[in-house]
Amino acid sequence: MPGTAPGLTARTDGPGLPAVRHTGPVPGLPDVNSLDPYLVVGIAVALVLVQTALVIGFLVPGGKAAVLTGVLAGLGHVPVLAALAGIVGAAILGAAVGYLLGRRYGDRIFEHRWLTGQRPRIDAARDLLRQRAGFALMAGRSVAVLRATSPALAGASGVPARQFLLWNVAGALVWGSAMVGLGYLGGSSLAGVVGDLPPAVLAGLVVALLLGSLLAVRRRAGRRGASGPDRAAPAGTSATS
Repeated sequence: MPGTAPGLTARTDGPGLPAVRHTGPVPGLPDVNSLDPYLVVGIAVALVLVQTALVIGFLVPGGKAAVLTGVLAGLGHVPVLAALAGIVGAAILGAAVGYLLGRRYGDRIFEHRWLTGQRPRIDAARDLLRQRAGFALMAGRSVAVLRATSPALAGASGVPARQFLLWNVAGALVWGSAMVGLGYLGGSSLAGVVGDLPPAVLAGLVVALLLGSLLAVRRRAGRRGASGPDRAAPAGTSATS
């Protein structure tokens, strides 16, 4: 219809009351309907895996990716069971890799310059692991820097593999369910509040937030790489980092 923007059609709700309704992709936003939902889950899974496997993984927004995957599930673009299984599985596997790295390299793995500012926190976590390993591994899931370092700390501190496996699985189930569930509820509520706004627009905004998080990680890593070894690393205290 003349004068109507691409991706929009005009309709009339009543005499002399023109209205506009979205019927297709919105210019300037990604067409989320054309994305494979398992690709979206795969990106989030990779971020969670990297965050929990590496001691400097707190630089990666694994928690945010898990929440945003839940948001997409709430909007109906990602299968919620696939999102939950992927995030929990990545959290388990990533932590297992971190544990094995800790057993292999010991305390040397914590000598990275980006961990300089985290030494007091890491030392406190090590002491807690020796006293109450299960509690430390469960509680560590809620803090990004501990989510990244606790598995390696457990390996370096000699926590038995069976004990680590038990608490690793339990912690991943609780954390993954909380993150995806939080995002799912948020996505469902958002879809209900906005009413007629197309899900593609909402999902596009969520994807944009995810891409923005990735760009922020690149910038943060670049700043840390350019700084000296004595400069403190970011605190990384957020449960959804």
